[in-house]
Amino acid sequence: MVRLSTKAFISDSQGNAMLSARHQTTIKWLFPYCSKVLLHGSNCHKSVDAYRLYMFGLFKGQGVYSENDVLDYNYRDYLQFPLQPLATNLESGIYEAFEDDKKKYVCYQAALVQALKDFKELGHFKGTSESKHDELRAEDSKRHVEVLLVGAGRGPLIQRAFQASEEAGVPIHVTAIEKNPNAIVTLRNLVYSETWGKDLTVVESDIRNWSVAKNFDIIVSELFGSFGDNELSPECLNAAQKYLSPRGIFIPGEY
Repeated sequence: MVRLSTKAFISDSQGNAMLSARHQTTIKWLFPYCSKVLLHGSNCHKSVDAYRLYMFGLFKGQGVYSENDVLDYNYRDYLQFPLQPLATNLESGIYEAFEDDKKKYVCYQAALVQALKDFKELGHFKGTSESKHDELRAEDSKRHVEVLLVGAGRGPLIQRAFQASEEAGVPIHVTAIEKNPNAIVTLRNLVYSETWGKDLTVVESDIRNWSVAKNFDIIVSELFGSFGDNELSPECLNAAQKYLSPRGIFIPGEY
């Protein structure tokens, strides 16, 4: 909250309340961080409403805020406790905050499309008719590309993966592993509610304790951590690395 004295106001040519140019610049700079202004002091102009109406006009003059400004407004100047997704199960609101970052998922889909096109060009699955590597043995190709999603959450990356599959023209099978029982309910519903559900396997487990006798061509994860707190993402991704096929890739490749 910003406390602003009525003594900071000056009068325009018609006697209306207004702020000096420097005051205006300061208040406008503060608006994105705090939209609450407490006016105090005696009335030095036509009416008390004159100050309030002026501040409303100054706020509206800011224009339209960007999507990012709206999303991170509640987190500005707010000391947050580091997330501990391994020690505790994240709440739905946390997942919703993650999923609001639309640009991130657009980038993930673009990376998946490129990776799948590369697999198609190299002839790593059956049905590829124009491979630049004719020496690749037929038995080395597969009917689809195997994708492992580590920490699937409520499934935004699953949907992006199948959209990428359709865009690249490369069939995939997704194995989504998630330890949060609350998120598992949502993931299992996708198996029955989506047309690509038959190509989705949902596993409820901690990746560090999971064991499977197969390799994956692409391992995808949004386990990043944040500034000063990696949320044990290296330990989780290291546990998944043993399931990566010799010609497989991680997305993201580094961070």
